[in-house]
Amino acid sequence: MEFNLKFSPLSGLWTFEKRSEIARWFNTNKFEEFYSTDNINKKYYLMYTGGIDLYTTGSDQGYIECSFVNISPYSYSSYYTETFDFSTIVAPTTFTINNLGDNNLYPEIEIVKVTSGDIIIVNNTNGGMGFKLSGLQNNETVYIDNKRKQIINDIVDTPRYDDFSGDYLELVRGTNTLEITGTCTLDVRYQYEFNG
Repeated sequence: MEFNLKFSPLSGLWTFEKRSEIARWFNTNKFEEFYSTDNINKKYYLMYTGGIDLYTTGSDQGYIECSFVNISPYSYSSYYTETFDFSTIVAPTTFTINNLGDNNLYPEIEIVKVTSGDIIIVNNTNGGMGFKLSGLQNNETVYIDNKRKQIINDIVDTPRYDDFSGDYLELVRGTNTLEITGTCTLDVRYQYEFNG
């Protein structure tokens, strides 16, 4: 998705210094979060692609028009984090996460293992898809980015890819009923994705 956006200073004139400041603000060479006050809960990730055209009345009053490209064809919600304490469970336990977006999402998960052993998370709403991490140590912290397919833990020289089932967690649209086996605390971070 590409955008042409118009900007005008709330007060003052389009001086050379003001135009230079705005150009530096836009030109970061990376995608930056953007939202308007019309809907602060709908976020885009835009990158400036060029052209700051100035349209004035001849006295440095007016607006500039700039071009941006979105990182994807979607808009996004703010980030949400849910924390679950499964440190004392003795049997598989169910919990729910709601995906209020239009598309499936792949959350970031941080697991802090309580006692050594395995962690299994299964999404019963998504045909029983889920993952297993084997042989975790007591108090080990493992971060899983299900979208980027990354696993990072806090034990030096002990990568966990060989101990991972290879199935990353996917949350379908609507209410997801998940089941966890293994004692741990769990932080789940996600962002809804909207079409349009």
